[in-house]
Amino acid sequence: MKLKELEAAETGRLHLRGVDGKLLYHANGVGAETAVVAVLYGPGTPQGERLAADISRSVLREMGARGLVEDDQDRHAELLAGATLVIEGLEVPEGVAPKDFYKAVYANPRLGYLRHQVEQFQASWVNFPPASSPS
Repeated sequence: MKLKELEAAETGRLHLRGVDGKLLYHANGVGAETAVVAVLYGPGTPQGERLAADISRSVLREMGARGLVEDDQDRHAELLAGATLVIEGLEVPEGVAPKDFYKAVYANPRLGYLRHQVEQFQASWVNFPPASSPS
């Protein structure tokens, strides 16, 4: 086996769930529905490593009873947006850069359930399996 065959994939796909726990779908306008999927950079990428380091710093601060300040939350939302390649099926408003839109999604307390899913998924190596090798 070659070492390269063991490397985790750069990205993984997370089918997002609504606040009710049901999988999210978007009507695509042609009578069918498309899954709302976040394509995320994995923990082995620079984007994923920055996010993991930020989460670790936040946990250490909370253990020190300092908690997260608004700047920390804003930076964390920015890092989550940086670890997001795209959210398929979620319409980005015209004139808004996708990364700015994703940051707004992750910073919105009422969408915390989406942020939580992304954090949990991105932190787990099992969600980024190596590509299958040809048989």
